[in-house]
Parts: sequence; structure tokens; C-alpha cells
Amino acid sequence: MHISGPDRVGRLCSTLQFDAGCPVSATARLFKLANSQAVRIPARYRIDADEVVITRGDDGALILRPKPRTAAEVFARARTHGADWSDWKRPDPRCLAADSANQAVAVADIYLLDACVVIAAMKAEPHALLNRLALLAPERLHVSAIALCELLTGAEKSHDAARQKAGVAELAAAMTPLPFDAGDALAYARIRTALERKGVTIGPTDLLLAAQAVARGLVLVSDNVREFRRVPGLRCENWLR
Repeated sequence: MHISGPDRVGRLCSTLQFDAGCPVSATARLFKLANSQAVRIPARYRIDADEVVITRGDDGALILRPKPRTAAEVFARARTHGADWSDWKRPDPRCLAADSANQAVAVADIYLLDACVVIAAMKAEPHALLNRLALLAPERLHVSAIALCELLTGAEKSHDAARQKAGVAELAAAMTPLPFDAGDALAYARIRTALERKGVTIGPTDLLLAAQAVARGLVLVSDNVREFRRVPGLRCENWLR
């Protein structure tokens, strides 16, 4: 549903785009509730959801979509709409990693998801994670072959291995898979050497992910920001806390 600004009589003119591609216009009454506003949507345009995600389009129109309840819904809708649902790009300064000079680094547009983030998305917890994923096109969400190794190993060890592996495959197919290539290996060697010379290190899998993110200029999304801060040049965010 796309809603424009109020007209002279204090109503809202709304344009709804259906899957068939035929726009339908209607009016809806606007009400004030303290410091908020409410819209009485005509019955034939009601949204089958308890909550909606509200974003603003390039033309200034407000866009209302049902709030996704699972990660599968997030990616299914993102594939349907193609482009980003929002121009959200603001970092959380509490989760922003620092570079070797301890200066904040600007958040990039492309994200590499750690295995722990993908697992949280599969469990639909926390809901804030699904909200953030819903605002990004799948092309901006990458998953490493390294993370897939961890995810598939966990699935293989579970009591319902077939279902778990299918869930991993579904999410991986909805994002951009990244193989570990020669450029990533070069970044790995440099980072590992730099850390060892300082007498510090991080887990072997984390080091591979960090190297891939640095080599490709990606923002690594993980719940392990504290450890990843040791890696020079790495940009990292935590979407789980």
C-alpha cells in the first residue's frame, strides 16, 4: 500500500499495488491519537497482519507492508519486490567496530552475515533482526562458504538433519553466496601475521570470515564484535543486541 500526503479535506489518498500490477485508488480517514496518527483503511484493502513495516518511497509516499514473522518470509518478499524497502543506512555506534587507528569507519552498503546471525534469522529471534533484514535487498546480504560450513555441520549433527539442512539451503539461496578465493587468502595471511606479531589472535573460522570481509570491503554482521575488533580495517556490526 502506498499512501500520499493529506488532501484539503484532511483525508489520505492511497494507491494500492496488487500482484496483478493494477493500481487502485481510494481515500481513507486520518485520525489523531495523542502524538500519533491512525488511518482507517477500507475493508477491501485491509492488511492481513497484526503489524506493518512502514517505509518511505523515493516519491515521498508512505509504504505499508505486513511485518514478516520468519526469515523465510523476509527473503521471499524481498525477492518479490527486488529493490530495497528502505534507504536505511544508519549505523548503531555501539556496534560499530574501529580500525587500527581506533577511528570509526563509515558503514558500507553490503553485509556479510556470520553463522550466528543466520541461525538467529532461522529462529526468527530477535524480531529486530528480521525487521532489519526486511529493509535490505537480498543483493546486499552475503553469506560466506565458511559460514555455510558451520551451519551445515550444525544441521548435520541435529536430530532433524534433513529439515535443518533444507532451512540452511533456503536462506543461503536467498542471499549472495561467497566462495573463499585467492584474494581472501591473501587478506587472511596479512591479517593473521599482523595479529600474531601483536601477540593476539581470534578463532580460526572467525579469522577466515574477517579476512573475507576486509578483502571485499564488506561489513561483517556478528554477535562476536568484541573479538572482531582486534582485526585492523574490519567493519563490524551486531544486529542481535
